[in-house]
Amino acid sequence: TAQAKFDAAVPHMETALRLQPNNGDFHLMYANLLQRIGRNDDAAFHFESGTRLKPNSPDAHYSYAAFLVAVGKHDDYISELRTVLRLKPNYPYAELRLADGLFANGNLKEAESHYLAALRRDPELTVAYNNLGRVYLAQGQISQAVVQFNEALRRNPGYKEAEENLRVAKAADAEIFPAAHR
Repeated sequence: TAQAKFDAAVPHMETALRLQPNNGDFHLMYANLLQRIGRNDDAAFHFESGTRLKPNSPDAHYSYAAFLVAVGKHDDYISELRTVLRLKPNYPYAELRLADGLFANGNLKEAESHYLAALRRDPELTVAYNNLGRVYLAQGQISQAVVQFNEALRRNPGYKEAEENLRVAKAADAEIFPAAHR
C-alpha cells in the first residue's frame, strides 16, 4: 500500500538528514512525507527548518503554507503566502491562495485585490473569477458578482460551483430589485 511505502521511506529520510542536517530540500521532502503519514508535529518542525534553511525559496514557503492551512493555522498560512509573494511577485497561484485565505477571514477588500492580481497574472484561472464573484456577492455588489460567475462559466461551462453562485446572485438581485425581474 501507499502507506507502507511512506512508512518505509521514513528511515531513509532520517539517514539523509543525519548526513546533511543543513539541507533544506531534505527537510522539506521529509516534512511532506511526515505530513502524508499524519505526523504533523514532526512535519511542522521540518517545514520550519526547511524554510529557515531556504529563506529565499518561494516554493519552500508555498509548501509550508499548504501545510499550515491543512492543519488549520490560517493566520500563519496568510503570512507565509505574503512571504511567497514578496519573493516571487508574479505567482498567480499564491495570489489566489492568499485571496482565498483573506476571504475566509472576512477581509473582503484585500481578497478582491489579490483575486484581481491573480487574474492579471493568469487570466485562465477560472476559479479566481468564481471566487471574486463570491467576494462581490458578499459585498452586495450583485451585478459585478454576476459578471464574474458568468465569466467563470464561459471559461468552464460545467463549473457547478459557479452555476450555483450565479443562481444565488440572480435570486439576491431579484429580491433586492424585484421590479427589474417582472
